[in-house]
Amino acid sequence: MPEKNSHFDRSPNISAEYAARESARTSHGRNTAVAPGNSVSAVLLFSVSTLLVIISSFIVVGDISMSRNWPVWIAIVCVFWLSVYVTCSYTYFRSVYLFTSSFILLLFFYHLGVTVPIGFGFYEDRSWGRFSAETWSRSIWNEKAAWYTLIAFGCIGVGFSLSLFRSENKRPVLSEGQNSKDTLSTCRWVGMGLMVVSVMMLAYTISIIGNPLNYSRFDFFSGVGADLRGWGIFLMAFPVSCILLVVGAQSAPERYMVLGFAGVAFIVVLLSGYRGVAMNAALAGAILWVKVGRRIPPLLAIAGLFFVLVAIAAVAELRQVDRYSEINQKKLESAVEGADIGYSLIQMGQSGGVLGHVLRLVPDKYPYRYGTTYLQAIGSSIPNFGLEMALGTRGEVKQQSSFSRSTVASLPPDEWLSYELLGRERFIMGHGVGFSAIGEPYLNFGYPGVVVFFVLLGYLLGRLDKCDLLQHPRTLVFAALMLPSLLLLTRNQFSTLTKPVVFLLIFVLIWHFGTGFLRSRRRHVRGSTS
Repeated sequence: MPEKNSHFDRSPNISAEYAARESARTSHGRNTAVAPGNSVSAVLLFSVSTLLVIISSFIVVGDISMSRNWPVWIAIVCVFWLSVYVTCSYTYFRSVYLFTSSFILLLFFYHLGVTVPIGFGFYEDRSWGRFSAETWSRSIWNEKAAWYTLIAFGCIGVGFSLSLFRSENKRPVLSEGQNSKDTLSTCRWVGMGLMVVSVMMLAYTISIIGNPLNYSRFDFFSGVGADLRGWGIFLMAFPVSCILLVVGAQSAPERYMVLGFAGVAFIVVLLSGYRGVAMNAALAGAILWVKVGRRIPPLLAIAGLFFVLVAIAAVAELRQVDRYSEINQKKLESAVEGADIGYSLIQMGQSGGVLGHVLRLVPDKYPYRYGTTYLQAIGSSIPNFGLEMALGTRGEVKQQSSFSRSTVASLPPDEWLSYELLGRERFIMGHGVGFSAIGEPYLNFGYPGVVVFFVLLGYLLGRLDKCDLLQHPRTLVFAALMLPSLLLLTRNQFSTLTKPVVFLLIFVLIWHFGTGFLRSRRRHVRGSTS
């Protein structure tokens, strides 16, 4: 008898329910993970997105300003397009848990999290440090950044809708759901491998620096004067291992066990100050959880979103402690009581200002890079297996009395902008301003780079959203490896995506070939006893 479903799981590995869902899906002639809509949704999204790109491009290329009311126009146009996108994507997929939607969500918060609230009057009389609604609205570069963000949205919509037009080949209905069980088992096995890597890297780091609680996040960020390559790999592998173990769990006891472990891991990483690592992994895990046929109660999703907004502001205060060991119940209570959701949105939305600086500096002060930053990203993805840790850009700057303009122009995007805006001393100390997923294609190729990059990204994410991950274990594993880093890309540079994916793929391949005989033996034993 099949086990009874929990309220977290709609179809874990129940062969009858899976076959029914499979039959309904293939009867429409599409190879998707959910019941598809018709092509009207794709046509509507394509039309509205194309119109958005044309209008926004006309304003940007024509150097037209909407005066001081531009945040209002940005807010209205943005909300209208997001409404069309959500309606069309939900009509087609019957789900809001899409890879494309997650990227758009974070791109919105990071680049328009200040502008849109200003447009609707939420921050009209409020100032935040050296920023205020008034000064933000007066900046022509913030306005250009907002319109470029809408261009990126429209291009994603164009690429995403084009991916929906492509028809899929029919395939036979599966029996007994065996492919589903094997796929989840593969996820669990790869998750175990990455967990082993995580434990080894954490142990290696502790052997070098001692007790991690004697340091702060800023100490880790600035290097603490030691080889922290193991810590960097740990932050890459540990969240992904948790995702794969959660997604790969099949029985109810196993699911609750790994969910509890993942929840504790989320809190620990969050309290360590690595908010982006924790929250991107949680969002990626939620999407993959639904993609394999399970469900998340709406009230739980809403509560999770509220918790994230509060946590962003609370963790910002905890980052100020000198050592992790100083975090206690009193400091936690104080941080939560002082948490301000509005402040969370302000912090997230300042990537729009970062993009504004890129538009201001390029090409007037610095030339286009013409793809060199992407080559740098590929180069930085090659693992350093040497005995010594590479010096890094900040170490090179520290050794030199000054940098020439041409040398500064060749720095990686985030370090280039941090050096330009913060100055040499703060740069050496480890301070940074981050970067922008929209800023890098612009830095390389200007306006055409933004259009091409986001149309291609929308198309590829749409194709991934249409894939039935239960039938493609390698794609499912790759999605788990890639998605957290892709979400982090929204406010950073391309190497944020390439480096973790390359590193994790190497470890997965080592685990696969190193333990392949064990899996073959287990399958042989299982087949002989069945």
